[in-house]
Amino acid sequence: MGLESGTYVNDLVVTNPVGATDAKQYGDDHLRLLKTVLKATFPGMAGAFNRVSAKGSGYTVVANDNTVLFNCTAGLTLSLTAAATLGNQHSFSVFANGGAVIIDPNGAELINGAATLTIPSGHFAWVWCNGSTFFADVAASLGTNTFTGLQTFAAGADIASATTVDLTAATGNLARVTGTVATTDFTINNGQVVFLYPTGAWPLTYNATTMPIKGGASYTCAAGDTVIVSKDGNGTLHIDIIPMAGLVSRGAITTDGITMSTARLLGRTTAATGAVEEITVGSGLSLSAGALTASVITLDTPVASTSGTSIDFTSIPSGTKRITINFAGVSLNGTAQPLIQIGDSGGVETSGYLGASSSLVAATASLNYTAGFGIYAATAANTFHGTLTLTLLDASANTWCAAGYFATSNVAATFTSAGSKSLSAVLDRVRITSSNGTDTFDAGAINITYE
Repeated sequence: MGLESGTYVNDLVVTNPVGATDAKQYGDDHLRLLKTVLKATFPGMAGAFNRVSAKGSGYTVVANDNTVLFNCTAGLTLSLTAAATLGNQHSFSVFANGGAVIIDPNGAELINGAATLTIPSGHFAWVWCNGSTFFADVAASLGTNTFTGLQTFAAGADIASATTVDLTAATGNLARVTGTVATTDFTINNGQVVFLYPTGAWPLTYNATTMPIKGGASYTCAAGDTVIVSKDGNGTLHIDIIPMAGLVSRGAITTDGITMSTARLLGRTTAATGAVEEITVGSGLSLSAGALTASVITLDTPVASTSGTSIDFTSIPSGTKRITINFAGVSLNGTAQPLIQIGDSGGVETSGYLGASSSLVAATASLNYTAGFGIYAATAANTFHGTLTLTLLDASANTWCAAGYFATSNVAATFTSAGSKSLSAVLDRVRITSSNGTDTFDAGAINITYE
């Protein structure tokens, strides 16, 4: 009799029973074999193959749930019967259709090597049992997803440059572009993004529609550049170019940003489109502590020179490079000459001045001064008008130069004064006094400006 033995469908012999030799009374043996093989091949089939079972609360997966798709309409836990009970042929799938679903194996058993597996809401998972442990493959949904690990984009084959580059035929999202043919257009589908890496000089010809390069100008790529081509949901093409060589042509990229020369700005020295360059801060501007400021003249508060033996202007800010002392109708009550002194945080310095002053009346007379910058005149009735300008010569040595020109209104006379002085620290004050230090002011006003 042609009756084979078998456990699974693959063991059945399609030529049995043999009609010429098998008696009809042996038909029941063939039927029993078919039933045995089918139950062994499809264990736990308590319903149709790949049937759907809705679950709204926690549930324990049993052997009869083989090939079931659990449509979980709420966040819940699917507990698993022991792997040995479910057996090596058991599998099921899960759709988290209303919240995260936790798959919890029996006891100390594991799934993907962990005690539990969480399926995020909106995701599918397929679960298999080998009789001792569980394996699962979780698929992302087609909607919004949160990637929690390193993602690997397909690196496609090289793309030859052409007048129109067809990116719908790209074999990956990352591709090199070979050749130097100028490109005027890209073919790409809505929602696609492709990163292109030129291997050499690759011209891109600007067009507002077919090649909308940011900046509105054509560009020739170089090796090391990155071109990002994308098309949004409205079908608008976007071209973004990262010119790596251009970004570092004048500086170096570090963890803190771009390193560059002191007191420089980034920009373009001409109106033409091109790589970013360093720009020197021009005259009248200063760059300090991240702020660009214009050099402006600051006017201090006028002081009436009608009393006292000295007038001080203090709190002159660090960084000042020019100071102008202005006299209007200033006079002293004695025969001493007006004297201008400078100082720093240690006080006004009264020695070390180099220079002289000349009086131009009917005849010329001059006098050297070492205690300050003097105005050579020796008449109590003299009323002075004019300015003396202090200019910083050397910031490292705090050396200042002086040059002034004055006239008197009580008599037709003019006076010049010039000299230099090095301070022990940064200048922060100016004093106007007399050559003997005891004569008092009795008329006029004095003020300073600084910049």
